[in-house]
Amino acid sequence: MVWIYLAGPLFGIADQVRNLELGHKLELLGYKVIYPLIEGKPFVNADGSPDIRRICANDMILVKTCDVLVANL
Repeated sequence: MVWIYLAGPLFGIADQVRNLELGHKLELLGYKVIYPLIEGKPFVNADGSPDIRRICANDMILVKTCDVLVANL
């Protein structure tokens, strides 16, 4: 099984939808996709703000463990 870390802009809803659509197409081809947007959700503070340091640390672990990094720019 090949794991893909799907990097891309997450600033707007359109960016997020585009990344999810691309990820879904990759999954249909048999790849396992790591979505940073989804993986970062546990690292939101009680006030709703993102804990950037924890998100970045987790992302680095995921990038190091994936087989392929796809940058959707």
